[in-house]
Amino acid sequence: MSMNEPGAGTADSGFVHAQRANLAQRIRAAFLVGGIAFLVMCLTVEWPLYILASLIAFLGATELRKMLGHTQVWPLLTGLMATVGGVWALQHWMKAPYAALIAVGVGSLALWARVRRKTAAWPDMLIAAWLAGPIACALWLHNVSVDNTRLFSPNLLLLVTIPLWMGDSAAYFAGKRFGKHPLAPKISPKKTWEGAIANFLTCILTAWIVGSVVSQGFGDDLPWTASVAVGAVAGILGQAGDLLQSLLKRTVGMKDSGDVIPGHGGILDRIDSFLLSSVPASLVLWMLARGCFT
Repeated sequence: MSMNEPGAGTADSGFVHAQRANLAQRIRAAFLVGGIAFLVMCLTVEWPLYILASLIAFLGATELRKMLGHTQVWPLLTGLMATVGGVWALQHWMKAPYAALIAVGVGSLALWARVRRKTAAWPDMLIAAWLAGPIACALWLHNVSVDNTRLFSPNLLLLVTIPLWMGDSAAYFAGKRFGKHPLAPKISPKKTWEGAIANFLTCILTAWIVGSVVSQGFGDDLPWTASVAVGAVAGILGQAGDLLQSLLKRTVGMKDSGDVIPGHGGILDRIDSFLLSSVPASLVLWMLARGCFT
């Protein structure tokens, strides 16, 4: 239908209106979900974070079950709980980030094998480690960096997560406004190099700002170089994690991992960048800012 034909203007107007409505829904959901997560992470007490982590783990395992083509969720939940327990048990011999890194490595390899195999099989249970390792590491990072004398405490979990949120938003808007060169057209056609660059730079800038704020509670123990390094890890591995899940979704013929968050998709769609970047970022902090840990 050309613009000269009856109804053309109305159709275009309806499309633009739908796009704006979807964007407004996306922004509202981001503020609501992000605000709750931010509040929980700022709290010094641990139980709200445990509840949030358990909810994310359950919903994530449920979405994984659908994506992998399994009829029951309990194998993935079993693998998930075993991984979290294993990470905590290994703390007697190594710090949680090292144990979590092993879990992420095993889970990522299992995920890649599923993409190559293209059919469901029992080794898919190992993919739960891709979800559980970062969750266990996040709990550890919060618990060992909060100030127990305060109700709300700046902590290193904020430094690992907030740059990912801001980088993802920058990629979305920069890609829509300036995106011309596809980043990985066979995996995620809408992602562009312009959006990826905006993501990377925003992650570094946000990490530096968040680090400057958080460092007021740690003094000289949190150098700006550690914050910038975390931002670089978030900007690179966060996008790699996004692409890895996009590859899985394309393999199984799904657009989103779920629909629990209006305008955003499922839980895994929101934390895919966190799953691959949070553990390496925690290791960076452990190596460069060890004085911040209790």
